[in-house]
Amino acid sequence: MKTQQPTSKVIQFFNLQGFTTSFSTAMFCLCLIAFTELANGDDWPNWMGPTNDGIWHEKGILETFPESGAKYVWRVPIGKGYTGPAVVDGKLYVMDRVEKPKSENDADGEDEKKERRPARGLPIIPGTERVLCLDSKTGKEIWKHQYESVYKISYPEGPRTTPLVDGNFVYTLGAMGDLICFQKESGKIAWQKNIGETYKAKTPVWGFSAHPRIYDEKLVLVVGGAGSAVVCLNKADGSEIWKAGNAEEVGYAPPVPMKIGMQTQLVYWSDEAITGLDLETGKQKWTIKFPEVPVSRPTVTIVTPQISGRKIVVSNFYNGAIAVEVTEDGNNVKKLWSSDQSDRSHKKGLNMLMGSPVIRNGHVFGFAGKGEMRCLNLNTGEQIWEDKKPANAVRDSYFATAFFTPHEDKYFIFNDQGELMIAKFDEQGYQEISRTKVLKPITFVRGRNIVWSHPAYADKCMFVRNSEELVCVDLSAN
Repeated sequence: MKTQQPTSKVIQFFNLQGFTTSFSTAMFCLCLIAFTELANGDDWPNWMGPTNDGIWHEKGILETFPESGAKYVWRVPIGKGYTGPAVVDGKLYVMDRVEKPKSENDADGEDEKKERRPARGLPIIPGTERVLCLDSKTGKEIWKHQYESVYKISYPEGPRTTPLVDGNFVYTLGAMGDLICFQKESGKIAWQKNIGETYKAKTPVWGFSAHPRIYDEKLVLVVGGAGSAVVCLNKADGSEIWKAGNAEEVGYAPPVPMKIGMQTQLVYWSDEAITGLDLETGKQKWTIKFPEVPVSRPTVTIVTPQISGRKIVVSNFYNGAIAVEVTEDGNNVKKLWSSDQSDRSHKKGLNMLMGSPVIRNGHVFGFAGKGEMRCLNLNTGEQIWEDKKPANAVRDSYFATAFFTPHEDKYFIFNDQGELMIAKFDEQGYQEISRTKVLKPITFVRGRNIVWSHPAYADKCMFVRNSEELVCVDLSAN
């Protein structure tokens, strides 16, 4: 009789357990897919991240910072600017500015320079805006595009808006209105236009700063000019779909979508009002005045409106905050509460400059005008608590700013002193878990140095810049 050969140990195991080879193969594939997704990580394709709400969704992120401090993956020099980075498919897109040497700026005589100053007395500063594409793993340059851009704006540090990556294209908007659509792999220009010139709109005092947004095939921009406060373009070729609204100053806050029933509205905050626009047509659905007091110009409508259900919160440095609620049919709006809009003491409420507030569990969290983080009741505006630790404000710090990024049950907070914090907070108070220094604040504003650039969180890393360097910081749990 022929002796039976022994079965391999692997087959013996699966046979003994009642498993089949096909099942084991399926389990292996599932594990491989999960590992691949973990390794690839998430992208950060535009302002407010992949879901347009500022939330960071990646898993496997550290709980506290190492005792040795921030772990840098790479650091590279960069020119001036406030532009935050976008990170997609292993590439990072960012903008900066290189001024001409002072000897060139001063080449013209003083009389000629005075004649060339714009009416409001802002200086004319020659220079070049650049769009940079870098390898997000190494910081090495992949491609670069640069163009002349003569600044006639206040705070002329550089471009303001975060690049927007959509499909095979990346869209950038410079401080003087240069809108460019690039092929994201090659850097070749697909189409371009200057929105100020196209719509005969004056450049805002602080430059074009409202981040472009894309909804389906629509590229939405804050522009200005007659009947074109908000403009909707075809993202493929830049042709106009609709334009809407008038505003003496268009402001710096991007319109954000609000879903009401089966319709989507764009919530746009201009210099004098919050308005709901039909996304498909640009038709005005409702509007409510804010500030309600006489407007101080130039206005500081910078904060991205925050939405919770049908409730909307906006805030500015000089007039505080307001919460409104849109009716169920989407055709009207009512005020829930507002700050004392003539009170410049900043002793209570929210007077936010640019970092957007966070709405969670019926409460609003944000920064007041001098560095106080505060919690307000969303429905009444009642102040619950304040804490100065997040801003590292040892004294009154005018224009104190921090950028909140929710992650799971906690928050990553990057303040204008270049510090990154991990914290938890709710209506009971603020609890700091860990803090580390990431960047040196180098831009001088209101008596102190600051960093005014929103980070990107992708591939388990933080990407952030000041006006000297761009860094990648490892935030993985490993």
